[in-house]
Amino acid sequence: MSAPFYEPLECGVGDLEQVRRERDEARAECARLKSSASDAPPHHTFELTLKVGSCDWERVVQMVQELADHVADHGPACNRCGAGPGIGYSVEIDHDPSVTEETYRAALDAWCKQRREERQNKESEQ
Repeated sequence: MSAPFYEPLECGVGDLEQVRRERDEARAECARLKSSASDAPPHHTFELTLKVGSCDWERVVQMVQELADHVADHGPACNRCGAGPGIGYSVEIDHDPSVTEETYRAALDAWCKQRREERQNKESEQ
């Protein structure tokens, strides 16, 4: 792999584990406050959010490829951001070990059922 064309910036936000705990607590509180009807599908055990921005499509593609290698090498602890000439990126990996394949499938089935019922109700009102 060739040298990156950008200068990685570390997101120095203090104790990463403390930041993650606070984020998880805030998410739990938001989830508690939300009604049971949610537009968002359920979450998996691991979820990766990748944002890459540039005015040059080739740079976007190159960065995605480089970040894929970086994520594969560093695993779930790979939360980072950076910027360089004409490009910026961020990688965030969320891990909720309480989610299993069974709980995810059950939540997804319930979410899909709710969405179908909402759609049917809208159609019957028209």
